[in-house]
Amino acid sequence: MHPQWPESIPVHNIFIISLKVLNSSVREINSNLRTMQKQYNVIGLYIGHVTWISEQLMKL
Repeated sequence: MHPQWPESIPVHNIFIISLKVLNSSVREINSNLRTMQKQYNVIGLYIGHVTWISEQLMKL
């Protein structure tokens, strides 16, 4: 005899719940990527600044 699927939880509810879980993990990955992007931008600005300063020093 097969175990009875509980009537109170239809299959599509399970599907929706798993979609929501997937969606929130994708969102988390996205925000992590955005944070990394900001850090890289700061590093890029810093490198650009140092380059600019060294160019100014070369002109002296």
